[in-house]
Amino acid sequence: QLCGSVVRNIATLAEKELLKPRKGGNLNGFPPFSFIPTTATMKTKQKEIQNKVSALIRHVAKSLGYDEIPVPKVYFRKGMTRTAGYTSFRLGAIVLSSHYYSINEKKFNFVILHEVGHWLSYEIYGEADHGAAWQLMCVYLGIKPKLIYTF
Repeated sequence: QLCGSVVRNIATLAEKELLKPRKGGNLNGFPPFSFIPTTATMKTKQKEIQNKVSALIRHVAKSLGYDEIPVPKVYFRKGMTRTAGYTSFRLGAIVLSSHYYSINEKKFNFVILHEVGHWLSYEIYGEADHGAAWQLMCVYLGIKPKLIYTF
């Protein structure tokens, strides 16, 4: 369940129409998939995840009534051990830790969706932090707005 203050913040902003997407919607109709690649090499895994992130963002854009939302590049970075991933709006990229990915690929789905939530909240609402817009996007993507994932 969502923290009560998160729900209140989202509800308050939605009432003020600060977080209201152009058209309502959810991910119903988007085929369920896993970000866990079926291929072996990291370069191929990166490409497969990129394709799935692109498809997800196109689906969200369509379901919210946008012609398109720019799609970030997805990169794996070696040596990232302090964070599992981050979104760089300046670079137009989602950067993922190959270290944490290799520890637990299944849990990494949440990290990818967390970062996609940042991308969407920035592109749609102009907010890049863990505020109400990001929390709303996480809920829309079907994950809890959570800041820390344990591996």
